[in-house]
Amino acid sequence: MTNATNIEIVSHLDRGISYGESCFETVRVIKGAIFAWPAHWQRFKRGGNAFGIDLAEPLDDQLNRAILEAASQFQGAESGDDCMVRITLTGGIAMRGLLPTPASTPHIFIQCAAYVAQPPAQLTVAEFPFALQAREAKFSSDYALTLRAYQQWKVAQQWHDPVEILIHHHGRILSTMSANILLFYKAPTQTVHEGRWHTPTREGGGVLKGIVRDFFLAQAMVTESLCELPMLSAIEAAVLCNSGCFVRPVAAIGGHTFDPEHPAIEPLKQRLACEIGSPF
Repeated sequence: MTNATNIEIVSHLDRGISYGESCFETVRVIKGAIFAWPAHWQRFKRGGNAFGIDLAEPLDDQLNRAILEAASQFQGAESGDDCMVRITLTGGIAMRGLLPTPASTPHIFIQCAAYVAQPPAQLTVAEFPFALQAREAKFSSDYALTLRAYQQWKVAQQWHDPVEILIHHHGRILSTMSANILLFYKAPTQTVHEGRWHTPTREGGGVLKGIVRDFFLAQAMVTESLCELPMLSAIEAAVLCNSGCFVRPVAAIGGHTFDPEHPAIEPLKQRLACEIGSPF
């Protein structure tokens, strides 16, 4: 359990802190380029609209330039040409009262961090203990709920070190805590075809409309389908995908192990290599 160490007296708070009125996007800036920026922008807009915050179209180019400028000035990334940039939209300064007032002006915060590559993922399976909702944007409150779930798992399983989780809901595979998952089946099941990549369906909620996930779906390289826990025995390879790692091989899910260099992974990387902002 983390203990609070800082106490600060303030006259107001941002609505993102006070009421969770916030959404965000995280992009990886590689040599001054962002992968699929229009898709990130549209998802960011959907997040704002959900709170009644209208992001005007001219902000698209303005925010794009601000992200690239922040990345160019960031000194933490190796060689200064590969870093993560997070943009967070909040409802702005919050005075007393739940509902926003005409004086409330939305704020956008920009944060930079060095990109750190991770080894193949070792996933532990856990069931999400809360009701599922549609995830059309990256709402901060969704991730706060996932952190609450993680604390329940941690206490119940007596974990002492951080654990990467593959989340399911009543046996239906969803995603990890911060990335979508793609599964390559070596044998057909009732709902999937052999020799193809599949990703859990968004029908029923709980799965984020991911940028890299949607890219592969649009390229017909991945099929959206119902993925259930018993199917793990039919999987030959798995990867995580988001706008940080893009494609990160999975080495194990529970008691099932996979080849992180499976030949089915390479075509995913090769297709991304054709796009600007790709690390491949």
